[in-house]
Amino acid sequence: MHWLAEHLQLDILGGEPVFPQFKILGFLKRPLTLEGNRRGNHIRIYPYTVSSGQSSTTYTTVRTSIPNPNGLTFSFGKEGLFSKIGKSLGMQDIDTGDEHFDKIFRVKRNDESFIQQALLPEVKAKFLASWTGHKAAGKITLKEDLLSYDETGIVRDEAARDRIAAITELICDLGGIVQFYNR
Repeated sequence: MHWLAEHLQLDILGGEPVFPQFKILGFLKRPLTLEGNRRGNHIRIYPYTVSSGQSSTTYTTVRTSIPNPNGLTFSFGKEGLFSKIGKSLGMQDIDTGDEHFDKIFRVKRNDESFIQQALLPEVKAKFLASWTGHKAAGKITLKEDLLSYDETGIVRDEAARDRIAAITELICDLGGIVQFYNR
């Protein structure tokens, strides 16, 4: 996380003991969060855990909050078996007009014209590089004023670190595009 913080020029928060009064529990530390401004966006990168019954799953998220007065929503995720089954059952995804992109991603939105305008060649290239080159497996969503990428697992190795750095740049691009759209 330190390399990622330095590379993205973000501050590191957390890491202090949860129970500082009990030295024996010193190994229990608050999770690290990276936070700061990147290319005009306030970025937060942190892990979180979702419990369901007797199991739990930890995710890493890259988030920014952006003004979204027009109520734009979208999601980009990798095309998978369940999304293919959903399409055959009538779930609505959009085609971007780029056959290669559409084979890899499922795109949902409430404004088709935005997606057509937002997917500039350089933005598509960043999507493709993140998912095919860096093996991103999460989903990017915009809901209300929260633009985020969430993936299963935590940043433990160089590949995850590089992937999160690439996704952060893509989130910054999309944040700028959404702000322009909402003018």
